[in-house]
Amino acid sequence: LLLTLGLAARAVLEADPTRRAAIRWLQGAAERSGAELAVGDLHWGMLPPSIRLSNVRLDAAGVSAEIEAVRLELARVRLTTKTVELGVVAADGVRLALDGTPSPGDGGGGGLKLRVHQLELNNVSFEGVDLPGGLALRLDGLRAGWTTDDREVRGFADAAAVHLEVGQLSPVDAALSARYVLSDGHLAVSRYRFRGEGFDLTGRGHATAGSQRLEANGSLDIDWLDRFIRTKGLLSGQAEISAVLDTGQDELLQADIRSPAVRVSILPITEISGSIGFDGRGLRGTLDRARLHGGVMSGDYRLAEIRNAFPHQISLRGNGIDVPAFLASIKVDTAGLNATGDVTLDASWNGRRLGSGSGHADVMLSPAAPGRPVEGPLTIDLSGDG
Repeated sequence: LLLTLGLAARAVLEADPTRRAAIRWLQGAAERSGAELAVGDLHWGMLPPSIRLSNVRLDAAGVSAEIEAVRLELARVRLTTKTVELGVVAADGVRLALDGTPSPGDGGGGGLKLRVHQLELNNVSFEGVDLPGGLALRLDGLRAGWTTDDREVRGFADAAAVHLEVGQLSPVDAALSARYVLSDGHLAVSRYRFRGEGFDLTGRGHATAGSQRLEANGSLDIDWLDRFIRTKGLLSGQAEISAVLDTGQDELLQADIRSPAVRVSILPITEISGSIGFDGRGLRGTLDRARLHGGVMSGDYRLAEIRNAFPHQISLRGNGIDVPAFLASIKVDTAGLNATGDVTLDASWNGRRLGSGSGHADVMLSPAAPGRPVEGPLTIDLSGDG
């Protein structure tokens, strides 16, 4: 008898009028939530109770989604709280587009609440533009999922291809894997790895609807960084980095950098410790300590805007600098002089040619051999030749 009743129920549910009525109900529920829903086909499962949808499209404020196939397994219905609990939602062939940060709807004005205990996503693509901080993000080949209890959601995401755009910086292409927890609208990334040509970073982060913060630690190819921030060959070398990307700060990107050797324009610098910052328009650099031509240096650098003329400003202070080697690096004839010096240098230039800019340096010389030892104060002025 039970088998007969089950077969009869399945026949009723699978009848075209029943399936069409179910699709209309789903579309009406979506419309009451401020969204438009289209469903190509719908089928029912009995054990466990489930719905299988195909060729689904959903459009809401700032969000567009297409799904080739999705299965929804019913766990239970709580009438007292008007909540439908789904045991499993499994989707394949998902394409999601996001324009800005969508505002949450009102849930249809007192309608049913929906809760998903387990989510499985395969073959997902995502495109988000005008995200907080001026970010644009595209993901392809994404595999993701989560499980949830009464307090929080725990999930993972692995993306084979990530394309990230940040302001006027060059686009970044990489692969991403992450583990996260979502609770009360707060996303906490407990661990991630982001790797591509020129970098391999790990870290953690968190996000809400209004701000995002991401911490990163790892290795960095300074030549790749030069291309990323569009400084036209100004920087070269290798470094270890500890960085923070925070959309709630004046400086979108802040990073502490240590490197055995970096070339900044025409200056070879070693044993470096310092920091950089990017505010969406220009680049700031602070050199805490480094060695240059045998001496110890500190200083500041500013690239006012990463576009148009690329205007650079640099201020350096140093002690015990090999003066002939330093002068040669900035294309100044030494005339056989030899000395060490304490240097204060300020310079500015456009594009990649320091020699076409202007600058001023004050040097206190101490005699050295071989050559012509000299001592006393020295002033150097650099006038651009166009």
